[in-house]
Amino acid sequence: MRISSASAVVGVLGMQFSYGMLWGLFKTWSRADAIIDERLAAGIQDKCTPGQARA
Repeated sequence: MRISSASAVVGVLGMQFSYGMLWGLFKTWSRADAIIDERLAAGIQDKCTPGQARA
């Protein structure tokens, strides 16, 4: 009984830890994705600005 409860606690802690790692990776990835999107948008605006000025 004691061993199973201890393993259950370890399992729950492991699940919490892996979920926290996954959440941290997801937040990091979404932040990096947003930064890449901002840079792409800035680059597209930089490329379009001379063309719009000519037109």
